[in-house]
Amino acid sequence: MAKKTEFKPNRINFKVRGIITRLGDRGYAEDENQGMWQRIRFGIKTSKTNEVPVELFGYKGDAFFWSKEKGQSFKVDYEDRHNKPKGVKDAHMMGVGVNHKGTKDGLENLHKYDAVEAIMENFADGDSVQITGQVEYSSYEKEDETIVQKSYSINRITKFNEPIDFDKEDFKEVSSFEGTFIFLDIDKVKEEGGSSYDDVTARVVTKKDGTFVDTDFQVPERKTKMSKAFKKALKWGDEIKVKGLLRNEAIEVEVEDEEEDEWGSEEVAGYGKPITTYKRSMDIVHFDQDYWKDGDDSKGIPPGKGKYNEEDFEVDPFNEEDALDFDDDDDDDWA
Repeated sequence: MAKKTEFKPNRINFKVRGIITRLGDRGYAEDENQGMWQRIRFGIKTSKTNEVPVELFGYKGDAFFWSKEKGQSFKVDYEDRHNKPKGVKDAHMMGVGVNHKGTKDGLENLHKYDAVEAIMENFADGDSVQITGQVEYSSYEKEDETIVQKSYSINRITKFNEPIDFDKEDFKEVSSFEGTFIFLDIDKVKEEGGSSYDDVTARVVTKKDGTFVDTDFQVPERKTKMSKAFKKALKWGDEIKVKGLLRNEAIEVEVEDEEEDEWGSEEVAGYGKPITTYKRSMDIVHFDQDYWKDGDDSKGIPPGKGKYNEEDFEVDPFNEEDALDFDDDDDDDWA
């Protein structure tokens, strides 16, 4: 456990609007033995070139209700999830919002386990939807290397009655995120072809005990003022709040080989070999200066500037004085 005891987990929310893809059976998985969990994964095509993968994991556990009037949550058994807690009239399910009707009164708050089934039954490839949710991070060790995994977990899904048309003149892409993380470093990355971007190394606190993952964001090449400001003003440990774009694009480029092969052939302009490359990134396009300088008094959040230092994340060393002495039979360490 980290030395610092007061951590507020970072939260990064996302919103995508587009067309469902790959919702077939291959995107569904379940616990066949115990029937305790089920998961669904599919894509949301937000433009002709961008597709964001989303998912929902549902565990058949306790259900939770929230009462605004009482200002607290209530836990009930999964089997009783369709019944509100006794004496709490304004209680509503703390789960996933599913609206397959596309109407104002069509929204249902469902237990995550039930929401997986509702999406499978009421949505299909080609449906136009809006999804909001949370970016979730996890990590594991493999061959002395920390592997960080990122998923876009669904909190609400709404079907549109009017199909989204990418060719429409007033079409505006929605594939965005907003949230906080801890700034660690920024470095220029040059790509083949001469383009470049700034890679931001970030720390995302995932639990109150200080558990974290280190991940990356990008500042696009066009955001030169932001890049210079980050390098000049931000320091290791600053907590910052940003907004940005989710990019998961397939980019096809034509490669023209000017060298002759063994037959003396060369590529002709316009008929080069197509090669598909992929851009997967979270591009920062907005920085909240007020959050960095002043924090958020309404939520009791202190300024992000200088909020953490490296010692805050150091693990407490093993204290030999607290260790049990199993070689001493005269004393009872458990007394």
